[in-house]
Amino acid sequence: MSDTSTGPRMLYWDIETAPWQAEGWGKKWDPRIIEFLEYGYALSVSWAWNDEPPQFFHKAKGKWNDKSLIKKIVSLLDEADVAIAHNGDKFDIREINARALYHRIPPPSPYISIDTIKIARTHFSLPSYKLNDISDYYGLGQKVVHTGIDLWHRCIKGDPEAWEEMRSYNDKDVELLRDVYNLMRPWMNRPGKAGTKFNAQQWYGAYSCPTCGSTDTRVRKEYYVRTKATWRHAVLCMSCKAWASLKRAGDVGDDGEYR
Repeated sequence: MSDTSTGPRMLYWDIETAPWQAEGWGKKWDPRIIEFLEYGYALSVSWAWNDEPPQFFHKAKGKWNDKSLIKKIVSLLDEADVAIAHNGDKFDIREINARALYHRIPPPSPYISIDTIKIARTHFSLPSYKLNDISDYYGLGQKVVHTGIDLWHRCIKGDPEAWEEMRSYNDKDVELLRDVYNLMRPWMNRPGKAGTKFNAQQWYGAYSCPTCGSTDTRVRKEYYVRTKATWRHAVLCMSCKAWASLKRAGDVGDDGEYR
């Protein structure tokens, strides 16, 4: 990644949560819940800034005592320019928002959310869109093998060995997340396609790659945009191999920025 002194603060993060407990009728695949016995809560978070090693933080002892953990996660999101998670928009962010509201913790400042599962589903036909399966498919490695739900139960009980296992599992998820993101990144902001709201140019300048911020770019060809009745340059980033679109030199209103 780019130098964080000038580039965006990129937060790669992943949470683990305690399962909800309920009573119900029916079969295993059709629980027909009649009453919740205990609501879920956050157990831990692993995160990494840009190219830095993962860090880990878990809740204090006692069930439901996740206030310090939620404060930590909200502070991370508040500091981030861009927050990257797998299925983060649907799960991680909403889980943390719900628990922050429960503890009456104010929301973080606005940040750009990038969800790698959305990138994968938009651009690729894969056997599965789980992080572990995507990573394995592309030869990036696999998650840490664990004992299943028993690990979560042991963490809930405060078992120190279980927390060390959870640290390894949680940290590895963040490493895989970063590798998957960097692999898929060139496909993220395809010109003429609906991409993300992330544009690295606001940190690096108009002539940098909007995907990674590199200034090592090459004009490869011209193409005509029928909807705008104008010619544009297709520009390739030599660092991350993403494409961007640039107004053709000499066009009226050319401000030298990629579009």
